[in-house]
Amino acid sequence: MLMQYDPALSPICGVTTPRIFTKPLRELTRQTSRGFAAIEFGVRVLGMELIPWQADFLIRALELGLDGKQRFRTVLLLVSRQNGKSAVMKIMALYRLFADPSCELVLGVAHKLAGAKKPWDEARKLVLSIPALKAQTLKPRIANGDLCIPLKNGSAWRAESSEPDATRGWSADLLFFDELRTQETRDAWTAAKATTTARPNGMAVGVSNAGTGKSVVLRELRNDAISKINDPTARVAILEWSAPEGCDLDDRAAWAQANPSLGYTLDIAVLEEAAAAPDPRAFRTEHLCQWVETEVMGPWEPGAWEALTDAYSEIDPASEFTVSVETGFDRAMTYISIAGWRTDGKAHIETIAQRAGSAWVVPALAKQWPEWSQLGASTILIQGSGSNATELIELLEAAHFPVTPVKGTDLGASFGAFYDAVKEGRLHHRGQQLLDLAASAAQTKTLGQIRVFDDKGSPVEVAPLQAASFAYWGLTVADLRRAKKRISAYETETDPDEPESAYTLWG
Repeated sequence: MLMQYDPALSPICGVTTPRIFTKPLRELTRQTSRGFAAIEFGVRVLGMELIPWQADFLIRALELGLDGKQRFRTVLLLVSRQNGKSAVMKIMALYRLFADPSCELVLGVAHKLAGAKKPWDEARKLVLSIPALKAQTLKPRIANGDLCIPLKNGSAWRAESSEPDATRGWSADLLFFDELRTQETRDAWTAAKATTTARPNGMAVGVSNAGTGKSVVLRELRNDAISKINDPTARVAILEWSAPEGCDLDDRAAWAQANPSLGYTLDIAVLEEAAAAPDPRAFRTEHLCQWVETEVMGPWEPGAWEALTDAYSEIDPASEFTVSVETGFDRAMTYISIAGWRTDGKAHIETIAQRAGSAWVVPALAKQWPEWSQLGASTILIQGSGSNATELIELLEAAHFPVTPVKGTDLGASFGAFYDAVKEGRLHHRGQQLLDLAASAAQTKTLGQIRVFDDKGSPVEVAPLQAASFAYWGLTVADLRRAKKRISAYETETDPDEPESAYTLWG
């Protein structure tokens, strides 16, 4: 039984069919899609009333290939907020768990454990309220971060955070990764997706509304899926309910396309209120499921940063190099960057690590530094004040790392040196997406008489670019100080051929 449209909620009805979708191989029927069985399970066993778009999603996502096996290994579900994404995933998950004999593990993942816990907890309560399902279930575990609904046959539904280590070791038949738009690096998705590779009917479902400039993973997956929507061999599907590009903000027909629950569970008054808010970009992202690309220009002339891309760029093994650390404005992610000289005399910059939070930084550096110092690493640069990474300075110094705080006029010097190097083509990078994105839209501000990157005012995460600027500045200052030391040797009539073994780089 599908839910009926209620004109009292909205004079227009949400559109059932996604605006962007992977083309089916043939007509979708009970013989060509397991979605019909999932719908029947949701209605008859779970007692749920599906919105038409949810039924359409299940039919398309669970399409069978010409060989009678599951067609897709990856499915992207993109739809605006408050349209019932969690409910349809609950049906899919419980259908696989209880009605598919081959399913051993359903794994729900979200940016934070609390996000994964909500649909898991709703499913737990639903299962325990249905005698036929409860009879097949052992006592759910809710303790010490262990969220598990175990079945007597050994199958289970687990909830985990998106920390890469949280999903390692599992082998999942169905993974659903909620709010995929929050993933700014590939680590968590790659680790979670890997849990499905060993399962014959493994499927990873990425669930989200539209992303922003920071949504690296979602952008890549969406672009890949769109490029294959007519490919009969594709194992990835996209099912996107979104408003057409360029539509007016008050286009009700566009609202209906991006909000398929409109008139079923969603009141149009909710959208009218949201559309009246002062930030139209938020409405487009959250309620029209549209990607809002920043129109802000970066600090350099168009093409300047891109011209420095060299996929084979690397540091000369004979060169020293500097390491820098910076944490994002929202403290969500910390980055480690390096800079060193190439054989052609230009600098190479690179982000070599990025992970959530900052607690991992000191242990990670402690593990690498003995080898790095032998290879030429000279110091670790961190902003000395006004940064979320500043707190790491004392911890690194206590661990006897050579730390160079970047503060005061050095902040302006590091920005200026980096800015000029990019403008004049004196450095290269490998085209890392997180650096490219930061360089494309990073904003600057003045502090007194100095110019710096504006981490708060930029529409994208600028921390990786800031870290690169520190590393580059540290590298150039090292050369300047060495040159100064050589001049002093001549001025004091010291033998210029005397070894520099007593030279202290940052002394």
